Amino acid sequence: MRVKKSKLSFIISLGLAFTLSACPDSKTTQEMSTTDMSLTGEPMPAGEPMPAGEPMPAGEPMPAGEPMPAGEPMPAGEPMPAGEPMPAGEEPLTNELIASDLDGTWSACMDEGLRSVYYQYTFIGGNALGGQWSYQEDRFGDGNCLGQASIRLEANGSLVLSQLFDVGYPIDFTIEQISLKPLNANSASLLSTLCPLSIFNEQESTDISAVGCERLNILPLDQCSISHQLIHKRNDQLELGQYSVLNGDLCQTSDRPSSLNVLLNRVQ
Repeated sequence: MRVKKSKLSFIISLGLAFTLSACPDSKTTQEMSTTDMSLTGEPMPAGEPMPAGEPMPAGEPMPAGEPMPAGEPMPAGEPMPAGEPMPAGEEPLTNELIASDLDGTWSACMDEGLRSVYYQYTFIGGNALGGQWSYQEDRFGDGNCLGQASIRLEANGSLVLSQLFDVGYPIDFTIEQISLKPLNANSASLLSTLCPLSIFNEQESTDISAVGCERLNILPLDQCSISHQLIHKRNDQLELGQYSVLNGDLCQTSDRPSSLNVLLNRVQ
């Protein structure tokens, strides 16, 4: 009987200990947290932070970069750190390409198989947004702009370059004078047929500004005095919407090409 009582007492004691450890009341837990030894050493005193990571003292900024004190404005007259402002009184540059960048002579040959056309633009004395231009168009009776040209078309005037729009810069050529020059006798006869309102002689320039030439799609200046083109410059090459500045299909603003379709190389 004694043995059985001893075993019973042991079982009761073990069950009680298990119950207390599984469901401690708040008082027992608090006492254990402040008086008992833990398995890893002394417990942290109540109210002190854990050692992993010291909090920043109140009122001090983060180490990465000194912020402006709260409530204080930027010092008067100092620019924002990102980007230098333009000096007072100067306008920001609005064009990546300016008219003076076009100065020089640019040319291209359009090969049409049995014939070809050599286009040449010369820009002179340009400033930021405007300047002067001259244009020469030589027509050949064979491909690759080889041999002797037969007809020369010339024009000149002023230009205005606008800000970048989409793929290029709108450029308006004001046409002041247009002339045609037959370079041989056959061409003189041909031009007299194509442009009956003018008289042509071999190796002589004829001014057609007032009458144009319908068969060559050149309108009189009183009907079309501005050619609306699109242009861009990339290193030593010019891109244009169309080859000819005298195309009668470019007389209205709405006629301006919307893409760059031809390429001219710098001659000088």
